[in-house]
Amino acid sequence: MYLTEIDKYRDNGSTDEWYISKLLDNCVAELGPEQAFQEISGVFEALLDEKEWDIFLNHCQYILRLARMANTTELPEKLVPNINAIRVKAKDLDLEKHTEVQEIYAWFRI
Repeated sequence: MYLTEIDKYRDNGSTDEWYISKLLDNCVAELGPEQAFQEISGVFEALLDEKEWDIFLNHCQYILRLARMANTTELPEKLVPNINAIRVKAKDLDLEKHTEVQEIYAWFRI
């Protein structure tokens, strides 16, 4: 649901200044811990493909909420080889020092 809604937001925007916050809350609320953990992989893949800095940070926020819901610092196995790619992407977007990115690094021990 999250990635579909973010694509709609990317295309149409929103007049609600709290749209992203509400979206993140609503998407996480629908998931249990196991589902949240499984969702992390897809959002990380979208994060690596993202070209817009603000959407990249939204993905980071959502990943952190999913990780908290899943109650784990474990990085999904298929993402382990992409750890360096996450750093490169953050650097390419000049987002290395943003709080959301630093929290991702800290949470997953990247």
